[in-house]
Amino acid sequence: MDKVQSLENDKRVLLEFIMHQYGHSVPTRYLSQPLVSINVTEFIQAIKSASSPTAMAAVTATNGHTGAAAPHNHSNISPPKSNTPTLHSSLLPSPPYVATGTPPIITTPDTYGHLTKEQLHLASYETYLLVNHFTKPTDQRNTNEEDSFRIQMEISKVKHDLFIKMFTIKAQHKELQPPRFHSVTFRLWTMRYADFSGFDTMDSMMLWWRRQMYVVLTALANMLKDPFDEKSPSPAVLSTLRQHCFNVESCLAAMPAPGSVDYRIYSQAFEILDSYIASSVLQRTSPKNISPSQQRPLATEYLNEPIAYTFPLNTNMYEDLLFYTLFEFSNDEIVYVGNDTLETSSCLVPMSMALRISEPMSKICHLNCFLTSYQAELREDHFIRLKKSLDIIEEIITNSPTTIQDPSFATASLLKLTLKKIAQWLLKLLSDVHSHKSEHTSRDIELACSIYVQSREMWNMLSSYVKYIIYNRRNKSMKTTESNFTAFLTSSISCHYGRISKPYRPLTLDNFSTFVEQLIKEIALNLRVYTRGFAKHHGNAASCALQEFVNLYSMDLKVVFGDVYFLSPQVLQSVQTSSDFQLFLQDLKLLPLEKLPPVTEYVSTVISSWCQNQEKSFNKWFENMFQVDKFTPMDKDHKHSSSVLDMFQMFYQTLGTLSKMKGSLGTNFAGFIITLSGMFNKCLIIYNQTIAEISLQNQKQHLYPFSLNEKIKKKGAFRKSVNSLTSSATGVGSRESEKYNVSPTLITKFQNQSLQTLIVCLNNLDFIYKNVNDYVEHHSYADVNLKKSLADMFLPTQSSMKNSATALIDYIGAKVVFIDLKETFIDICYMFPLSQRTRVDEPLESLNPHLRTIYTNVSSTERGNDVLTAVCKAFLQGLEYLILYGGPNRIYSAKDSDLIDLDIETIKDYFLDRDEQGVAKAVQELHFDGFAKNLRKVVNVLMDQGSEILIEQYSGVNSGTSKTAAAGFGKEVLMAILVHRNDKPARSFIKKKSTDHFYLQIKKNSKVNFLTQ
Repeated sequence: MDKVQSLENDKRVLLEFIMHQYGHSVPTRYLSQPLVSINVTEFIQAIKSASSPTAMAAVTATNGHTGAAAPHNHSNISPPKSNTPTLHSSLLPSPPYVATGTPPIITTPDTYGHLTKEQLHLASYETYLLVNHFTKPTDQRNTNEEDSFRIQMEISKVKHDLFIKMFTIKAQHKELQPPRFHSVTFRLWTMRYADFSGFDTMDSMMLWWRRQMYVVLTALANMLKDPFDEKSPSPAVLSTLRQHCFNVESCLAAMPAPGSVDYRIYSQAFEILDSYIASSVLQRTSPKNISPSQQRPLATEYLNEPIAYTFPLNTNMYEDLLFYTLFEFSNDEIVYVGNDTLETSSCLVPMSMALRISEPMSKICHLNCFLTSYQAELREDHFIRLKKSLDIIEEIITNSPTTIQDPSFATASLLKLTLKKIAQWLLKLLSDVHSHKSEHTSRDIELACSIYVQSREMWNMLSSYVKYIIYNRRNKSMKTTESNFTAFLTSSISCHYGRISKPYRPLTLDNFSTFVEQLIKEIALNLRVYTRGFAKHHGNAASCALQEFVNLYSMDLKVVFGDVYFLSPQVLQSVQTSSDFQLFLQDLKLLPLEKLPPVTEYVSTVISSWCQNQEKSFNKWFENMFQVDKFTPMDKDHKHSSSVLDMFQMFYQTLGTLSKMKGSLGTNFAGFIITLSGMFNKCLIIYNQTIAEISLQNQKQHLYPFSLNEKIKKKGAFRKSVNSLTSSATGVGSRESEKYNVSPTLITKFQNQSLQTLIVCLNNLDFIYKNVNDYVEHHSYADVNLKKSLADMFLPTQSSMKNSATALIDYIGAKVVFIDLKETFIDICYMFPLSQRTRVDEPLESLNPHLRTIYTNVSSTERGNDVLTAVCKAFLQGLEYLILYGGPNRIYSAKDSDLIDLDIETIKDYFLDRDEQGVAKAVQELHFDGFAKNLRKVVNVLMDQGSEILIEQYSGVNSGTSKTAAAGFGKEVLMAILVHRNDKPARSFIKKKSTDHFYLQIKKNSKVNFLTQ
């Protein structure tokens, strides 16, 4: 049995193939006969007979006929039950060929039978005319109403008249009755008896003919093969039908002109199609009722029952007509002129009846029209009408399910197709919302999401209504989860990202920065706009969308930085831009840090290399910095020099560049800040050391002269020496360099050293000390731990800067007094005998230019007072030097103590510079008194004593009973006072003590230990 069944299947497959390939040669009787009942031997013999070379040659001769066309006479068409033999299918015209004994195969184009949008529109209007014009008596036709509808449908008057003319056929035989006007077969009947001479060109004729044929073909195909009906014929039936239609069209197209149509040949070809349609329809509708006499019926004659415009052709036509009743085109704008109740227009009521459009179907057609209008013009009012119409249809489904499921109409099928169409449109819209440009984008997306949810629920209701009712008792509504919208979001972002990056593909270091800048701009402008529409249906829409941006960006980031092993401006710029994007993402606060792009792993190595290069640049700059800097104030408001400002600017710019990479470095950013700041700290330390070298502040001890003390000569020699003081003052000054016991080169440096340069060096140290705090604050980036690390790093440096500034101030004071005032103060002041000329008035007067230089160049008055205080202390030290270490040319007696004490007061008045209230504005009185304390004790406690008393006190120092011990002075002070006495007790005492330890401490060329500190 299995073998027999297998053979039967093989037979069926073979016959289907033969009918499909050789349909033009298959006798008609076999086309309507079941395959199982066909006698294979007779079937093959019939095909051979139809495909004989003789028969095909006759056909070729007929096709090649170029004579005058036969007159348009319908008498050659056989009436019903005529004795005229039926035309053989081999008489169908076909293209010329070389006879080889093999029948020609006319291949039907794949798109054959498809109505274009324009053709459907014209066919819809023709159907309207058939229903509203031809069904009415001539006296009841409203030409004004027809003309108004014609204008509304945008049909020209010429076309309208042509349609009327072509459908008005006057048959020469009274027994020929046309099918009903609303039947598909009426168009077939019209094509059979049409007068083609009314067309001007073959193109216009074929355009009209194809439209009628394609409508018939589409309607029959829908009827024979319902997409929602499992009882469909085999593909061979539809293929054969298309083949017959194409054969007739080829026959007509071969005619030379509309006025030269050979109606005999055309009718013969058409009859085969007519017969095949009739047999196919009868086989489909009532196969048992076909009588033997009707084995070859004609659809235009025997099918009295109207063949409806089946679904979906009927709804497509109705929607086309409905659209033009709902909308008008005004100034390139679609204007809605319909009503909000979705009621069928009165002019379309006959059409809805003829096309079998129920009221629910009409509302569904409204929905399709609103969808079309919105797709053509993205306006919110179109979208709102679409949503309202969907609400009305959902209400019908919920409240009247039987209406939708009525088998008399294709309502359910139409709704399914409509929901499918909406689903496809929503999938496209929601999967690429960034390409959706309208006035209210967020609102449109929100409506689209609502429609998506609603259409899903309606589909479920339509597909399984009973199950839905049961389910709905437990759940008031069917939920659509966020995951349904996540796919839309990621798809939309993927499409949008692709559009943004497309102009920059392939992404390289040269264009990466420009791309990222564009990406930041797009996200900033559009992320919230488009994701806001998803907010009601996806709680994390913005985060989900941004994450997709990040994922796609991360893949490109890996490609761009994956093989970077060198530094270039493009690399640094790309790192900075990626950092900007990273910070931008952080500012959005939509994603956790671990979800951000892993840019750190790609750029850390690059930045490490960059830092190393920066250190090389710093060192090179440092080598030339002090050669370029003239150490003069930059201007009257900025008293520091250029080098210190350049140094800060260099590091601010460097760290500013690094800060642009902050987002790219992540947690490594603080480490790189500390690394570069360590380089800066090193530079500051070196700068401080260099300032010390330039200013010679570490050579301060060499500014102080050694002691000049030696035994005073005998009276005769002394008198001679005194007489020659005036004439030899210059010579004494020239020999004074021997007092310093240092190299002449260093003395020359001291003498040539500019006071302004020293003050500018001080200003530079002050600038560094103050601005380091700002540097730490600015580059900690609100990171407490980073700020503490930087502060701890710079604290020792700041302390060193402060100590250096203090040392430099002391150096300036000593340098002014012991170098700059050497000739006017150290060399000649207090020379014996004491007089007004040799006292402190003139040295103080010579100090004025130096003080002006100081106050002109210091960074602040307070700093000037600090320097003045140092000068004051050094001046008192100079006075102490003259009193205790001034040498044999300075001789004092007890009575001179009053003059010296008066000079100390003069010095005090000079440096204190009191205001109107008596408060010192320059050197603080407390400071001066502290400096002068020991010097005053020397003057007032010891110098006012006679030499005998001083010698007696010298002996009592060790026992602590002398005034010297009480004043806190040692024997060397008494020795220094006595060495400047010219009386006999003092000279004798000094002579006896010439080898004493304390004398050696104050004798010539010994180091001076100042009491003034």
